[in-house]
Amino acid sequence: MGRWATRPGNQTDPGQDKGWRGGVRLAAKLTGTPTGLIIDMEGSIDRFPALRHSGDRALRLAARCGGHYSSTDHLLSALDCESPVGDGSIALKGTIAPMRNTSVYDLTLFAQNLPLQPLVDFVRRVKKNVPTDLIATGKMEASVTLRRTTVTIRHLVGSASPVIA
Repeated sequence: MGRWATRPGNQTDPGQDKGWRGGVRLAAKLTGTPTGLIIDMEGSIDRFPALRHSGDRALRLAARCGGHYSSTDHLLSALDCESPVGDGSIALKGTIAPMRNTSVYDLTLFAQNLPLQPLVDFVRRVKKNVPTDLIATGKMEASVTLRRTTVTIRHLVGSASPVIA
């Protein structure tokens, strides 16, 4: 098992300090052979940085991913990533075949019982001018599929619905 982590405030170049005092942790376990490699990873970012200094509370991002990689087929299959969000989760499942000039993929992003306020909090951190008093209530179920089966054909299919308690 490989592990990598930073301490809060750890910087590679102190002259480039942007004021973030978070931490990053990544752990990976690779088993098998290059033709049949099983991947199990988990990672987190503590105190995810905001574009502006504000009174936003600290945001922690975390995910766990698994999959199977074949160096013979250059294929990452059985991709299964999940990130908890409140009482719900965001998951990514599918297959990716990276190629030199293009990629073939079949990926589905799922939102299950996803509370809306953490999404607003995240957008506030990555997008300028989102009002600090913006509040979202409720939960969402959604799925979006991205599929590219050949060099030129792309598909996008999605659905979403509110969760009614």
